[in-house]
Order: sequence, then C-alpha cells, then structure tokens
Amino acid sequence: MAAQRPTSVPRLGLINSLATYRTDNLRKWLHVSATLVRLLGMRRAAWLLAGRLFPEPWQRAIRTHAAAVVGAVPASTYLGLGLALAHWAIIDRLDRLKSRILLIAAEHDLRG
Repeated sequence: MAAQRPTSVPRLGLINSLATYRTDNLRKWLHVSATLVRLLGMRRAAWLLAGRLFPEPWQRAIRTHAAAVVGAVPASTYLGLGLALAHWAIIDRLDRLKSRILLIAAEHDLRG
C-alpha cells in the first residue's frame, strides 16, 4: 500500500521484513515447506515448521499456538501463498516509498 499510495501512508513500521522472496535460501525454504505439506498434510507440516521457527524451550507456547493456527489453514491456501511469495518483490518500486520508516530486524531472524 505504501508503494501504491505513498501519500496515504505517512509512517511505516516493518518488522523482519523483506523486499523480495526471490533468493535461493527463501525459495528453498518455500519449496521444503510445500513439500512437507504435500507429504505430511497441513497439521503435521505445521508442527515441523513451527518447531523450526520457534525452537527454544521458552517458546513452547508460541510454537504450539503457531502450529495450531497454521495447521488449520487449508493446504491449497497455504501452498498458494507460498507460490505468490516466491514471485513477489518490491525492489523495483522502493523509490515510490515516501513514508518515514522504522525497520526492525534481529540478529538471528531467518533471512535469504
């Protein structure tokens, strides 16, 4: 929205955000994720993916919640989203952004 209607978004907060998913590492992650869904089904794949995203013992409640929420999504919706992300990029439109931007990223966030 900030790129399409720059004057409508005066401030933008981005947390662990990407300008593209068109990197080898992210494409591999999306491919592995889609393969797990096809082989194991959404619920089992969601448990494995949540375990990868939230591996620490103190993240157990987050991991359980993420697995339940993602596991409830229809597989076709999840796979369609993955396909859309694999083709998404805003790099060529970054110059359209006019917002003041707060960008937050952590040292161990997943990255491409």
